[in-house]
Amino acid sequence: MRAALGRGAVVALAGLATLGHGGAAWAHVGFAANDLYAGMFHPLLHFSTILPVFALALWLARWPPRHLTSLAVAYWGAAIAGATAGWWLPELPVLDDLLLPLALMVGVLVALDHAPPVWLAAAAAGLIGLVEGLYNVTQVRNEVSDAVLFSAGLLLVLGLIPLHLTALLHGRSHLWVTTGKRVVGSWIATAAALVLALDWSGQSVGGI
Repeated sequence: MRAALGRGAVVALAGLATLGHGGAAWAHVGFAANDLYAGMFHPLLHFSTILPVFALALWLARWPPRHLTSLAVAYWGAAIAGATAGWWLPELPVLDDLLLPLALMVGVLVALDHAPPVWLAAAAAGLIGLVEGLYNVTQVRNEVSDAVLFSAGLLLVLGLIPLHLTALLHGRSHLWVTTGKRVVGSWIATAAALVLALDWSGQSVGGI
């Protein structure tokens, strides 16, 4: 507990230290924020970006430690690569079409408590990280004044949420925990499928 509080204090102090850093307020996140906080909030305020991350966290928690490290590295490394490449690559509309299918796929795997071959799991985790990094950057890069600060905030959240949640759930074999994870996985899959169905039917679901 003390270690967790200490880490939280470090993050808070680092955030306070950036308040005076340049970075004009911009409206994409809905309120004034410098680029560090814009990067932190951007994936949190969009349904399509946060859902795959939560699904992945639940799924990673079911893997044994000998595989968990490689899966986490695959996800985190791909997220860094995507967030870096996103500043130079052209905008790819297909990224928007991949996020919810990925959430649906991983949500189903969580609900079924299924573990495919580890190489396939690493590929799935890496794909989620890559798409998250690319999408979150390409959507706002023309509005950001400091790419380094935005990327730092983005990668902090993309790493902290899934890996912290995975650490909290990993190794907990209580029936209520395992059942709860599978239920939440089914909710994620259902929500993703519903939004995809609305989107494919031509109804507007923009902004989520």
